[in-house]
Amino acid sequence: MDQPPTKANRSAISAILPVLRHPLQVAKDLATLDLLSKGRLVAYPTVSWHEQEYVALGKDFHKRGKMLDEQLEIWKKVWTASPASYSGEFYQFEDIYVDPKPWTPGGPPLWITGGPLHPAALRRIARYGSGYAPTGRMAPGEKEQIIAALTAAGRDPNDFDIVGKLNSADDVADLDATCVRQLPFNIESGASWVVAKPSQFIDRAEDFPDFCRRYVRHIRALG
Repeated sequence: MDQPPTKANRSAISAILPVLRHPLQVAKDLATLDLLSKGRLVAYPTVSWHEQEYVALGKDFHKRGKMLDEQLEIWKKVWTASPASYSGEFYQFEDIYVDPKPWTPGGPPLWITGGPLHPAALRRIARYGSGYAPTGRMAPGEKEQIIAALTAAGRDPNDFDIVGKLNSADDVADLDATCVRQLPFNIESGASWVVAKPSQFIDRAEDFPDFCRRYVRHIRALG
């Protein structure tokens, strides 16, 4: 029997915009990816800041948060039961089968994004999130707010991930220098993951293995 994935071998899809598509299609796509990867998938559902994307597709930009809430609720329904029905402000369906079901019971982990932390994001974290991926550095007190919200929802904060990241405005930044500058404050802020976008640090596919080895060395050096 295949063993469940560990934190060390998960893969993330960053910043998907589910509200620009139908929730049943997104649910099926994510479940299929999770099944094919045998539970390695992590998804970042978010809503974007770019109003013209919504205008071009006939979506109401100012209701994007409410649409995301319905999407997250629908995903949990269709990932765990068939047939499933739903009646909301934006989406309605009856007796729908979404297959295949995801490898991960209940669906892949969802890292809620945002910044600064706002009430809607905190609500999504407590109800649906497996982690929080802020768009910038977490402000003082935000981690404590997350812990309190998870505890109030009856969830164990120790099973929740805080996601840090490396950032660079350079076309191709120096990975070693960036790690030295940025990894310590990510760890100090409580990050249990620190993600890095390879294209910020390398511009050739053949350099990817070396990028991974160097990055892991810096992480291990911090213990």
